[in-house]
Amino acid sequence: MSPRLRTLLAYTKEDGMFYFMITREVCRLDEIGGYILSLDVFTGKTLDVMNLDGGSSTALYSRKHPNLNYNVNRAIPLLLGIY
Repeated sequence: MSPRLRTLLAYTKEDGMFYFMITREVCRLDEIGGYILSLDVFTGKTLDVMNLDGGSSTALYSRKHPNLNYNVNRAIPLLLGIY
């Protein structure tokens, strides 16, 4: 459980929403878990979270929200797309 960059996929059962999250700073899983649970958007909801990856193999691209883009010039061997 050493500190690393993290990539997570979360799902809220009550409203069926998916959340794709990438940390910009290294953290432990218990730290990011506590942070996620403290966010107002998840208050009172059943939350399923999957740790996908992290580190330099992580990238995020958003056409609609370019301020969220991270590591977009890196060649990534696997793509998870959410529309």
